[in-house]
Amino acid sequence: MPRPKRNESPFLECHATVHDWDEISVLKEPSYGAAFDYRCTRCTSTKRILVSRIDGRVLSRAYNHVDGYKAPTGMTKADYRKEWLEKKIGRNLKVVS
Repeated sequence: MPRPKRNESPFLECHATVHDWDEISVLKEPSYGAAFDYRCTRCTSTKRILVSRIDGRVLSRAYNHVDGYKAPTGMTKADYRKEWLEKKIGRNLKVVS
Protein backbone atom coordinates (compact mmCIF):
# COMPACT_ATOMS: atom_id res chain seq x y z
CA MET A 1 0.00 0.00 0.00
CA PRO A 2 1.57 3.37 -0.94
CA ARG A 3 2.20 5.68 1.99
CA PRO A 4 0.31 8.99 1.99
CA LYS A 5 2.26 12.23 2.16
CA ARG A 6 2.09 14.36 5.29
CA ASN A 7 -0.90 16.72 5.38
CA GLU A 8 -2.74 14.63 2.83
CA SER A 9 -5.52 12.26 3.66
CA PRO A 10 -5.37 10.09 5.70
CA PHE A 11 -2.51 11.61 7.76
CA LEU A 12 -4.33 14.92 7.91
CA GLU A 13 -7.57 13.34 9.12
CA CYS A 14 -5.78 11.24 11.77
CA HIS A 15 -3.96 14.33 13.10
CA ALA A 16 -7.12 16.45 13.01
CA THR A 17 -9.50 13.97 14.58
CA VAL A 18 -8.49 10.55 15.91
CA HIS A 19 -7.23 7.28 14.47
CA ASP A 20 -9.72 4.69 13.27
CA TRP A 21 -8.38 1.60 15.11
CA ASP A 22 -9.14 -1.98 14.07
CA GLU A 23 -7.99 -4.80 16.32
CA ILE A 24 -5.46 -7.09 14.61
CA SER A 25 -3.74 -10.33 15.58
CA VAL A 26 -1.09 -9.86 18.27
CA LEU A 27 2.15 -9.24 16.41
CA LYS A 28 4.41 -10.55 19.21
CA GLU A 29 3.38 -12.20 22.47
CA PRO A 30 4.52 -10.22 25.53
CA SER A 31 6.60 -11.74 28.33
CA TYR A 32 3.93 -10.59 30.84
CA GLY A 33 0.36 -9.27 30.72
CA ALA A 34 -2.07 -9.50 27.83
CA ALA A 35 -1.38 -7.61 24.60
CA PHE A 36 -3.93 -6.08 22.27
CA ASP A 37 -2.69 -4.78 18.90
CA TYR A 38 -4.50 -2.34 16.61
CA ARG A 39 -3.91 -0.80 13.16
CA CYS A 40 -5.39 2.46 11.91
CA THR A 41 -7.54 1.82 8.84
CA ARG A 42 -6.51 5.20 7.37
CA CYS A 43 -2.78 5.75 8.01
CA THR A 44 -1.74 2.17 8.96
CA SER A 45 -0.04 3.23 12.22
CA THR A 46 -0.14 0.55 14.93
CA LYS A 47 -0.87 0.65 18.66
CA ARG A 48 -0.26 -1.91 21.39
CA ILE A 49 -2.04 -1.89 24.74
CA LEU A 50 -0.55 -4.12 27.44
CA VAL A 51 -2.98 -5.06 30.22
CA SER A 52 -2.30 -6.75 33.58
CA ARG A 53 -3.74 -10.26 33.73
CA ILE A 54 -4.07 -9.85 37.52
CA ASP A 55 -6.12 -6.68 37.93
CA GLY A 56 -6.87 -5.40 34.43
CA ARG A 57 -4.80 -2.21 34.73
CA VAL A 58 -3.30 -0.80 31.54
CA LEU A 59 0.44 -1.34 31.95
CA SER A 60 1.53 0.47 28.80
CA ARG A 61 0.51 1.86 25.44
CA ALA A 62 2.94 1.99 22.54
CA TYR A 63 2.45 3.53 19.12
CA ASN A 64 4.35 2.90 15.90
CA HIS A 65 3.60 5.59 13.36
CA VAL A 66 4.47 5.12 9.70
CA ASP A 67 7.14 7.20 7.97
CA GLY A 68 5.99 10.74 7.29
CA TYR A 69 3.35 10.78 10.02
CA LYS A 70 5.20 12.95 12.56
CA ALA A 71 3.89 16.51 12.73
CA PRO A 72 6.21 19.37 11.78
CA THR A 73 7.56 21.36 14.73
CA GLY A 74 5.04 23.96 15.84
CA MET A 75 2.04 22.40 14.09
CA THR A 76 -0.85 22.12 16.56
CA LYS A 77 -4.01 20.02 16.59
CA ALA A 78 -5.93 23.23 15.81
CA ASP A 79 -3.72 23.79 12.73
CA TYR A 80 -4.49 20.26 11.52
CA ARG A 81 -8.22 20.68 12.18
CA LYS A 82 -8.24 24.00 10.30
CA GLU A 83 -6.52 22.45 7.28
CA TRP A 84 -8.81 19.40 7.43
CA LEU A 85 -11.94 21.59 7.62
CA GLU A 86 -10.73 23.71 4.71
CA LYS A 87 -10.38 20.56 2.60
CA LYS A 88 -13.81 19.31 3.76
CA ILE A 89 -15.78 22.53 3.23
CA GLY A 90 -13.49 24.37 0.79
CA ARG A 91 -13.14 27.71 2.60
CA ASN A 92 -10.27 29.53 4.30
CA LEU A 93 -10.58 29.50 8.06
CA LYS A 94 -8.70 31.32 10.80
CA VAL A 95 -7.33 29.55 13.87
CA VAL A 96 -8.43 31.62 16.87
CA SER A 97 -6.61 31.12 20.16
